Parts: sequence; structure tokens; C-alpha cells
Amino acid sequence: MNAIAHRDYTSNGSVQVMVFRNRVEIWNPGKLPNQLSLDDLKRTHESFPANPVIAEAMFYAGYIERLGTGIPDMIQHCLDSGLPEPEFIQEAAFRTILWRKTNATEQPIEQPTEQLAGEVAGEVTREVERVLLIMNREMKRAEMQVLLQLKHDDFFRTNYLLPALHAGYLKMTEPDSPTSPNQRYRLTTKGMALKKDLENKIRTTILTPHDTPYDAPHDTPYVTPYELDQQLILVLSGEMNRPDLQKKLGIKDTKHFRNSYLKPALKKGWIEMTIPDKPKSKNQKYRLTEKGKLLKKKLKEKK
Repeated sequence: MNAIAHRDYTSNGSVQVMVFRNRVEIWNPGKLPNQLSLDDLKRTHESFPANPVIAEAMFYAGYIERLGTGIPDMIQHCLDSGLPEPEFIQEAAFRTILWRKTNATEQPIEQPTEQLAGEVAGEVTREVERVLLIMNREMKRAEMQVLLQLKHDDFFRTNYLLPALHAGYLKMTEPDSPTSPNQRYRLTTKGMALKKDLENKIRTTILTPHDTPYDAPHDTPYVTPYELDQQLILVLSGEMNRPDLQKKLGIKDTKHFRNSYLKPALKKGWIEMTIPDKPKSKNQKYRLTEKGKLLKKKLKEKK
């Protein structure tokens, strides 16, 4: 209930729940209000809900008993059950750690017990694919972001790191100390298998020339033996904005460029936005992903 009432709904991130052998972690987009400190949370305090309308509705519906007492009650319930006091950590997202009772026969739980917002069972997102393709050793979070050219920690954690951990493709080198400054991540056996499969698919991408001539009017522009979005891959160098890409390809019709070149390349994971959380930004540019770089190399070899 706290996560729903207090999350930052302007963030593209989603509430994340991770179930480990010895604890449950809840990661929630948002920050504490300026009027409260972490110590203030542990005692009855004045309520400063991030979303007052939602909080009020929950109160009248009976989901919230009294405003400002939720966390003190949570702490007391844990202590009454013989559990350590929960931990509350403010980073890019607000984190709550609830400790669990464990025994010698209990097996680690590697995945969440339920699917959360932003996750689709059985699907591997393009973001997770990108993470796996850059992993060739144990890496710190900051190293991974540099390789992926992602500057925003919260965006990376929510859309790349946590989904890969939840799905069992990555694991922590220090799972019992998730906030350790020495924390690194590595591929699991499942992750290595998927990475190998992804690399094989990229290497064997079929670059099919058009088998038959187009029955088109004489003023129809000549189409090269590559798909339109593959032409975009060949001209994209570094980071480029849409007008520059259109100019490189000699295309004046912006709608045609978006629908036939840009969107297919984005959908296939060959290119990415430099400002993914603001797709309509005037400063938006595009660059090749690792998958796109491999494809470009393959395309050039086929020339």
C-alpha cells in the first residue's frame, strides 16, 4: 500500500519486489519529502503523502488505518515476530528491506513470486538483451552503465538491471549485501545460454536481397538490396538526430522516414534513443546498440 500511495508517478520506473532467501526488497520510484528524514519514519510522524488523493482514497477504503503510522506499525510487527527491524534506504529509488526467517533446508528464491508492473512473463525485453550482450566478466553497475551509455542510475536499475536479476539472467556477487560498494554482477548459467543464443541470431541474421524487381512506377526511388531499416544502420555513425539521418539517406518525407526506417530499427533493437525517457525531446539523438553494431559489421561484410 505504501508503494502505491507514495511512489513518484512522473517516473518511468516501476515498483520492484525482489524475494531472496533471507529478505524481501521493495524498490519504489521516488524520494522522501523534504520534511522527513529516515529516522523520522521510524516513529509516528506527520503525513506528507506524495499522492494525497490516492492516500485519502485508501484511508476511506480502509486500506490505511492512520496516516503517518504505517512504517512504525511495520517495524513493530517485525519485532513482534522475532525478525530484525526493517531497513529503509534512500538512493535513486526508495528501498525497503524486510528480513525473513530462514532455515538450513530452505532453498534460495531466485525470482519474484509474482509479476509486477512493467514485466511480462516469458518475454525478454530489448533492455535485458542489451545487458546480456555486454557482459563478459563480473562488472559493477557503473561499468555496465558506461558500456551501455546510460547516465541515469534509476532508469538503468528499473529497466535494465532489475529485470535481468528478476528473470535469473544475472546474479549478484554479494547477494547478502546488495548495497555493498564492492557489489558486482555476473551472468548465470541461464544468462550465458541466452547471450550465446542472441549472438548466434545476430551473426546469422539473414540479409535478403529483393528476389524480384518491384512493379512500381518509373518515378519510384531505387531501393537497395537491403531492407530500409538496414540502410539506416549503415549510415548511422556515433550519435545522430533525425534530420541528419534523413539527410544522409536523402529522404525528405519525415513520416515515411519514421514509419519505414526509424521505428522498425528501434523495435528490432538495432538502434536506441540517447534520451529514452523523453522520446520527443528536441535534443533527441539515435545511436547503434551492441546488436546494431554487430549487424552493421555483418552488412559491410556482405557488401
